[in-house]
Amino acid sequence: MTKPYTDEELEEVKVIFRSMPSYAGETIRSSDIPRFTNAKGWPLSDEEIQNGVEYWDKFHDGVVSLEDMIRVCRNIHDTAELTKDRIQACDKDGDGFISREEFENFFRNLVVHDPRLKVSSFENFIQAVDTSNDGLVSVEECGAWIEKCLNQNKHY
Repeated sequence: MTKPYTDEELEEVKVIFRSMPSYAGETIRSSDIPRFTNAKGWPLSDEEIQNGVEYWDKFHDGVVSLEDMIRVCRNIHDTAELTKDRIQACDKDGDGFISREEFENFFRNLVVHDPRLKVSSFENFIQAVDTSNDGLVSVEECGAWIEKCLNQNKHY
């Protein structure tokens, strides 16, 4: 668990966020994510940054709110906390389950962020995560599995 951001660090996030070219009404476009991460000084790879942009494009229509960015900043080095937010966003259709399409985009992004979450296929994911044996993976099952996986450093 990382230490919480101080008031000064949160203020820095707000200043950087509000200085982005696309800033309007407490939001920025995902195209400003590379500029934001650079200004913030995060040592992210180009692949991590690109996956972040694709995540915001796919699950948030390319819009990043200041509130969301603060949440990301608080959890950037805590994969378990970061995934809790992203699991909810991953369920794009809001049905409470992770579909193949949602899985493929979501996990591609997470594996870049934390290689401990490597999954070889959607079928293996379902087999490992579907504790109710209904052939579906609920958002809750997904969250529990990620937490277990991170704690055990196990791949599927």
